[in-house]
Amino acid sequence: MIGLCMVNTGLFIYPSLSQYFSIVLLSFFSLTSLFFYMFIKKEKIDLSKTLIIMFLWAVYIVLQTLSIPHGAYYDMYLMLSYFCFFLSVFESFRLKIISKNGLMYIFFFWGIIESVICLIQYAGIIGSPSKYFNIAGSLENPNVTAMFITACFPFGIFYFLRRHKYWGIILNSLLFIALLLLECRTAYLGLLIVIVVFLISNKKIKDIIGKLSKKSKIIYSVLILAGALFVGSYLYLHKKESADGRLFIWKLSAQMITSKPVFGYGYGLFERNYNIYQSNYFKSGYGSEKERENADHVNMAYNEYIEQWINGGIIGLFFYLSILVLLFWVAVKQKNKEIISITAAIVLMGFSNFIVQAIPVWLLFLTYLASISEQEKKTVASIRKPPVEILLVCSVLGIGLIYESAIFFDAQYTLKQAFELSKEQKMEQASQLLKQHVDKAGASEVYLRNFGKSLIFNKNYSDAILILKKASYYTSNPDVFYSLAFCYIQNEQYKDAENALYTVAYMIPTNLKSRYQLMLLYDSLNQTEQANQMANEIVNMQPKVITKEGTFYKEAAKLNR
Repeated sequence: MIGLCMVNTGLFIYPSLSQYFSIVLLSFFSLTSLFFYMFIKKEKIDLSKTLIIMFLWAVYIVLQTLSIPHGAYYDMYLMLSYFCFFLSVFESFRLKIISKNGLMYIFFFWGIIESVICLIQYAGIIGSPSKYFNIAGSLENPNVTAMFITACFPFGIFYFLRRHKYWGIILNSLLFIALLLLECRTAYLGLLIVIVVFLISNKKIKDIIGKLSKKSKIIYSVLILAGALFVGSYLYLHKKESADGRLFIWKLSAQMITSKPVFGYGYGLFERNYNIYQSNYFKSGYGSEKERENADHVNMAYNEYIEQWINGGIIGLFFYLSILVLLFWVAVKQKNKEIISITAAIVLMGFSNFIVQAIPVWLLFLTYLASISEQEKKTVASIRKPPVEILLVCSVLGIGLIYESAIFFDAQYTLKQAFELSKEQKMEQASQLLKQHVDKAGASEVYLRNFGKSLIFNKNYSDAILILKKASYYTSNPDVFYSLAFCYIQNEQYKDAENALYTVAYMIPTNLKSRYQLMLLYDSLNQTEQANQMANEIVNMQPKVITKEGTFYKEAAKLNR
């Protein structure tokens, strides 16, 4: 499962879906198998505080997703799979089926593999799976790779280094070099906290600090603080536009929270709801010039606490924080420096990036969580022999989840097949294939988007509108609104087309494509004044990056004036 989460199987249109189905299908299967094993062996079930919190969080996610009009079932299954993974590892540790260190060796092994891949990519021997970054490891997002490598460090320096000194130095150095190459500021912060915990827990360093005079301690403290401020300023200025963009995202996210503070907007729906909110924000006349320049289509909050609050409300945030606090508290009581450092790193990294959706990182964290929960001296309760009824219910639920996930798997695999057919210009076959499996797609926005495009190809604009509208319940991807606008124009629903294009124009104030299409729309309707207004906006606009497409829009606008 861990290995599959670190590679792209090539079965789906998005590489991240390989990670998704690896954890979802295999965690459901492993937990169902474990229940059968425990029943046959007549093993008891221990319930720890952490396990109960994880269970209640899973129940809350299910109830919340089912209660909203358009719940994102994909994310619900992912969150459920996390609980199943945690429970499987927790009980497997307790039953001594697997060991904590054995499992951590596997994570550490993959951390080394990722580091080697980064070095090979740096040397130019192999390419990166990312279109935007030359070094990304085996994953499409280099941030996930970097955070995963950071999360491997606690095991590497607190356990592996003590038992294999020279190999520990070599392998941890390899992790460190890869981290430098990935240039992820969030990972640097996580690594910094791991190193701090390592240093202050080292006996030799403690002795050195103890021998310092009061004056020396003050001087060193001031120097460390000054160094931290310098590093913080450098990290901010190194990617200033990116940092300012995140500050703006946090500002709008805070406003969103006030609208639905208790129950949130629904798990997996941040991207959809945030960008619509951003579009309405600029449409209402708010926003400084700087905010308009930095605004873009946003996929995540770049702050785990904000995203948890928006997704699950204050209740969901409470569950997330409870897990972090409980793990840190137990680790401190047990004086487990390895787990103290990983928890502190996760807490710190969560302030500037996503954590739960970074599947390999969260699996590693859940493994630590399960290991320390299993080591708790007291359990809340025990079920000595799981009744047949419990086994039956759990098995039915497990098989049901596997079946539902397998249906989604089939839909996404079909989408990849249709995508390959379309590249071969076999559009009719691709469209028929997508139509046959559309019922299996459920809340998959990427499937609905592509099916909508295939309907457009067949000039079935009315049906395409229905499918694309359904996709818009789950995503605010500009591509959906461009496709909707095209269909509306074909059906002579010009006002709807205008609204769809303006949604993108306000969402991304520096977007040229939406304004170019509005200019063409107004031209076709002989609305000369509006067309000229759009042309002037295009000519005077300064997008973040000038592309060939952007240059074309500007030249066309100049001719139109």
